[in-house]
Amino acid sequence: AEDELASINMCIGASYGGEPSFTATAGPGLALMTEGLGLAVASETPVVVLDVQRGGPSTGIPTKSEQSDLNIALYGLHGDAPHLVVAPQSIADCLFTTQWAVHLAEATQAPCLVLSDQSLGQSRAIVDVPAASDFTARRLVAQTPAEGETFKRYAITNSGISPMPVPGTPGCQYTADGLEHAESGTPSSQVSDHARQLDKRLR
Repeated sequence: AEDELASINMCIGASYGGEPSFTATAGPGLALMTEGLGLAVASETPVVVLDVQRGGPSTGIPTKSEQSDLNIALYGLHGDAPHLVVAPQSIADCLFTTQWAVHLAEATQAPCLVLSDQSLGQSRAIVDVPAASDFTARRLVAQTPAEGETFKRYAITNSGISPMPVPGTPGCQYTADGLEHAESGTPSSQVSDHARQLDKRLR
């Protein structure tokens, strides 16, 4: 993509279309992605971002390693925006951690940030072939509702996860945007809807 704004929004679009999606950035690029990550939280769209951290602030020291994005990764989104943050412990762990991030994002319908750094990103190592993972990214996919039932994209559930349709699924049309919404997806500024959706996303 031409920049991080396009990249995160292309990933959200691909994920909305039913495909696991992933992009990478460093430092200032993560700052540019925060609005898109907020959209992913509000729309409950899974996406994974790998952040290879470097010296900051701003362009800082692009060739040096620093864990400079921890605060923005944890707290940088606007509003109450629950999301996941994971980090590999070694070069060999980078693959497993990123696979796990995709699994977590898909399972929870939330963004997941993977925090690597310049040291890991530009190092080389001989590692064992990873064992087959015992987890698989599974999204709770909506099916055509039974006759007489109304599809609710953001239905309040005990787990906080609501079935997400692939676009074009019969009977599963809904308004998809970044506004707060009722269970149906219809935009709502009612405090009751806002509180229920905040609680749902946190679960």
